[in-house]
Amino acid sequence: MQMNEAMEQLKELYDAIPSKEFKEKPIGYDKREVDEYLDSVCDVMLNVIEAAQDQQSQPAVKPVAQPQPVAKPAVPAAPAPAADSSVQEVLSLAVRLKNDIISEAQAKADTIVADAEKQARDRLGDLQGEQERLQAQCDELKQQIADYKTRFAAMLKQQQDAMAALSDIG
Repeated sequence: MQMNEAMEQLKELYDAIPSKEFKEKPIGYDKREVDEYLDSVCDVMLNVIEAAQDQQSQPAVKPVAQPQPVAKPAVPAAPAPAADSSVQEVLSLAVRLKNDIISEAQAKADTIVADAEKQARDRLGDLQGEQERLQAQCDELKQQIADYKTRFAAMLKQQQDAMAALSDIG
């Protein structure tokens, strides 16, 4: 690829970045932060484009003793991989952020479930204790009722015996 083609592609990428639209998702990146980062990428790209244009517009002064540099055309073409690396860096950060958010949400969900299970166990223990206390009270009341019936039956028997003794006297 020639330098002019590489510069043209870099210029096209530079022009396309500000107008690129992305779908918005409920959980995503801070749009302002992404816009600011892309603006800084555009600034770097513009500086590279301007530097390359300045370099192309300056007449090449070549000393007779030094050979002409062969690798110079590759330097201006390097911003395309740098732009790709910036995009890759943004994508890598996006993936890392997504994974961090998912991990954090999973940890939070695990904590919520563990707390709910502990509360359920505690509540169940409290209810079992209350059931045992109420059962003991019921058993005590049943015993008191049985004792009352026994005493009442004994008292009735005494009254009947006393009435029978009075009717025998008179």
